[in-house]
Amino acid sequence: MRLLTEVGIDATPARVWDVLTRFKLYADWNPLIPAVMGELREGAELEVSVSELNGRERVLRPTITRVDAERELRWSERLAPLGLLKGERFFRLTPLDGGRTTLEHGQDLEGIAVRFYGEQLARAVGGFAAMNQALKKRAETPGR
Repeated sequence: MRLLTEVGIDATPARVWDVLTRFKLYADWNPLIPAVMGELREGAELEVSVSELNGRERVLRPTITRVDAERELRWSERLAPLGLLKGERFFRLTPLDGGRTTLEHGQDLEGIAVRFYGEQLARAVGGFAAMNQALKKRAETPGR
């Protein structure tokens, strides 16, 4: 199962990448992921706080699987015990004419539990879209 969102941003891929990878500033702008701790390098384990729809925060410990500066960031995580549900979150940046960028933000999901969590996971797309809009606003605002 793939969850996918997309947004056009009036900022260069370098600027979008800068906002996306400054984990220490997430609390200032990110409604979905208010905190990320860890190094930006492949193989690093992160501590990611995710705001859930019910208002609670959940802490995930994904491993970064890809860092391609100004192009793509991916991390992989177990979302249910025993490997019943695994996810790989991705952020892909595509440069556009005029110094603009398209951000694709999604998650590839696999495991037997996908069918049981499918509806709940599909609702997560709203959180992805909210993060996209907040990232867009931040990247398009000079000096932030």
